[in-house]
Amino acid sequence: MIIYGKQVCLHALEHHKSLIKTVYLAKKGLLSQPLFDHYKPRIKFLENKWAQSMSKGGNHQGILLEMSDFEQSRFTQIKKSDFVVILDGLTDTGNIGA
Repeated sequence: MIIYGKQVCLHALEHHKSLIKTVYLAKKGLLSQPLFDHYKPRIKFLENKWAQSMSKGGNHQGILLEMSDFEQSRFTQIKKSDFVVILDGLTDTGNIGA
């Protein structure tokens, strides 16, 4: 799966390291030095037009990640939690958490 956008990618780089396959950068200076050093073997620089193509015209902000899919949980596991939020029919996912 490909994800893009500065905040979501930085979160994935920090918290889901084992799922990251490739880091695509269209801008320099987006990653801190420790993150750059950690992912250096998996970083590929690309032109902005390729980043636009990979993000299907979305606002990639110069960074995209190729990563393994998340493991999906069964609803029977999820409903054991005290609190469940279900979001359906979102049209502007960029506003979640804003």
